[in-house]
Amino acid sequence: MKLQIALDEVTIEQGLLLCEQVREQIDIIEIGTPFLVREGLHAVRAFREHFPEKEILADAKIMDAGEWEAKMCFEAGADYVTVLAVTDLLTIKECVKTAAEFGKQIVADMICVDNFPKRIEELEAAGIVNIAVHTGIDQQTVGRTPLQDLRQIKACAKQSTVSVAGGINVDTVEQYRFAGADVVIVGGGIAHAEDPVKAAKDIAEKLHRPVGEYGGYKACRECEDYKKYDACIDCKDYKKNDACIDCEDDKNYDGCKNHKAYCPESMEENNPGSRKLERIINELSRYSPKVKQEEVYGLAKACAEAKRIFVAGAGRSGFAARGFANRLMHLGLTAYFVGDLVTPSIGKGDLLVVGSGSGTTAGMLANVNKAKAAGASVGTLTIFPDAAIGQAADIVITIPGATPKKGSQAADTATSIQPMGSLFEQLSWLVYDSIILELMELTGETGETMYLRHANLE
Repeated sequence: MKLQIALDEVTIEQGLLLCEQVREQIDIIEIGTPFLVREGLHAVRAFREHFPEKEILADAKIMDAGEWEAKMCFEAGADYVTVLAVTDLLTIKECVKTAAEFGKQIVADMICVDNFPKRIEELEAAGIVNIAVHTGIDQQTVGRTPLQDLRQIKACAKQSTVSVAGGINVDTVEQYRFAGADVVIVGGGIAHAEDPVKAAKDIAEKLHRPVGEYGGYKACRECEDYKKYDACIDCKDYKKNDACIDCEDDKNYDGCKNHKAYCPESMEENNPGSRKLERIINELSRYSPKVKQEEVYGLAKACAEAKRIFVAGAGRSGFAARGFANRLMHLGLTAYFVGDLVTPSIGKGDLLVVGSGSGTTAGMLANVNKAKAAGASVGTLTIFPDAAIGQAADIVITIPGATPKKGSQAADTATSIQPMGSLFEQLSWLVYDSIILELMELTGETGETMYLRHANLE
């Protein structure tokens, strides 16, 4: 992951001084559009001369005359030049062609693009391999952030690195890291900071911190101060984990010092009268980080794009699925639960979402095959993605769990104190609700607007 500093409201001298101060932290120097308009290509040449080891981006926002304008920027020393993604594809192709001649690259700025999936497909077909998520200053004044756009664009991009800009600072940068940005662009968050050098160091530290499995860190799941703790979540035997780094004797430590009931096994040993509810909650907390965010977002995106959504599940998994269908209706989407008398036939452009822990439930597998034959897409929540339903599905969310219904060759992916498939069923309900939260962002719905669709006949 790279850190790009955006220079907009500076002179050449001010910008050179600032970049020299943060030289060790930054990877790319952006000659921002206002800077480029005021100083011209002299700014690009100056930074190329003073920072030969850094990559230079000229934020030209080309809209026409792609070959000519890109050539001028590359000749001045730019490694990257931006083109507006909303412009004509002929202009974009000329920019890409010119970049190839110089051995450099074009970045497509997505500001004001309405249909991300369609445009990204066209951009990548035209040779674009860098896409910039850009929430403009005017959009920021009304509270918009680029986080939602970043998630959508990352889900759509097949071959492109994705950079993101728009009011990012030391307090928000980790959100963009976790959302999958390849390049994080910071302007005022460094330039306008009380101590720009400290801000740059803090941002770089957050971007390059070793990645663990939970929230980017090896940390106690329940602890708010992630910098302070080193309790790992990768080990299933929590009694053998490293605990808080403040504790020298981790052998006698059952978890984070602020959460003495962190380890369900030790909690039971030390307190035989402990509440079973706490053990269940700890179990859910242990395994929920195993569910991949990109899989959750992928199914949410498919729901948003589907003509109609059909939801299916048997037994207790079916209750979770039925709750999901209910919330889809509250979002204003056309949703049905398979088996209800009012459910119509499925067809092309529709989506079937199936919950099946084993991935082999006979009735659910039959529904999947019928849906595929009718031209519909299929998504599934399952413990075993390699089972029949997972193999047939277009989108799979893998959920840790245990079930007595698994095939003879399959092994449970979680250890649970609960009977049968309870862990999977509970996590399924939570995953369905997390999909709803993603859909609320994608559709702009709120709790208030959803409640307007709540049943008034009961």
